[in-house]
Amino acid sequence: MKKTIRVKILPAFQGDAIIIDCVQDNFKILVDAGTQRAYSKGIIKSEIEKTDKFDLLILTHTDEDHIGGLIKYLDDRERKKDAFNHIWFNNGEVIRTNLIKTNYSTPEILLDDALDLDLSIKQGISLENKLNSIGLDSNELICSGVIFSFKNIKITVLSPEIDDLKEFYDQWKLEKETKLEVAKADDYHKLIEDLLQNHYLEEGTLANKTSIAFILNYNEKNILMMGDAYPSVIEKNLRKLGFDENNKLNLDLVKVSHHGSKYGISPSLIKIIDCKNFVISTNGSNGLPFKECLARIVSHRNDNIRLYFNYKNEVTENIFMQQDFTNFNFEVQYLTQDNNYTIAIGE
Repeated sequence: MKKTIRVKILPAFQGDAIIIDCVQDNFKILVDAGTQRAYSKGIIKSEIEKTDKFDLLILTHTDEDHIGGLIKYLDDRERKKDAFNHIWFNNGEVIRTNLIKTNYSTPEILLDDALDLDLSIKQGISLENKLNSIGLDSNELICSGVIFSFKNIKITVLSPEIDDLKEFYDQWKLEKETKLEVAKADDYHKLIEDLLQNHYLEEGTLANKTSIAFILNYNEKNILMMGDAYPSVIEKNLRKLGFDENNKLNLDLVKVSHHGSKYGISPSLIKIIDCKNFVISTNGSNGLPFKECLARIVSHRNDNIRLYFNYKNEVTENIFMQQDFTNFNFEVQYLTQDNNYTIAIGE
């Protein structure tokens, strides 16, 4: 029987909330829980209520646009009491227990077929306390090199790195403030050819750097969920797995890091993956995506590239000019209520 993955990119405003359904095995994963606003508007709550139980909740990192919805959910007196079987969340207690108190080392890679850190950490601490108070805590350290298997699903973790988690734990204790100024995208009026001349510079917050990123494999179908992780960390660990320019990782879908920011995907990372389908999750209210990031994606191969947006609005409909479509082989598809915000892989 052909096995299908359905990926639903919820309209969580500027945040991420993604449901991965490995259909034939009836295994559902919720990756992040969007903003508090997304929960208040019923977007996250309705999905939790109509799903019997999520087998796994993955909270990629502590920024509000990824965990805010879960904070609101846990405060909801009418919430479902038993919504998740298992949680991945690298909070301070998990890092301390697994990393600081022990001589934990980076596992061997197996060669196998919110801009304000202070606010981000405070939200993470709040969520950590709420989870502990109801006995719904996470006790596993999720870091690069770890491979998990559930039924016929395999998840290979590519980010974060141990050293970055150690640094993040230090900030967790100190609640030290670090800010990154991110400008609003102002490059939609430029042609793709011109944007490709820009020098790639990777930057981001420490919270982004400790974001969980992973490959999910289900019946020979592969999707890459980048969270808000650094492309350099993902690339480093893919190369450890044996992938390079001559042995590219075949992917059916990539969720682009950090909502398509300038550093959302690097020229060197995209050279070692083979994929036609890329998802950008944002409504544009956070000043993202940058056309520069999308230019790298649509120009990296000659055959048709699909860019999926989970919002069809004034921002997403005005990124590209007609000359861009003429000069490069790509198309834009919008995830809306009409298609249930869902991409089906393997059907």
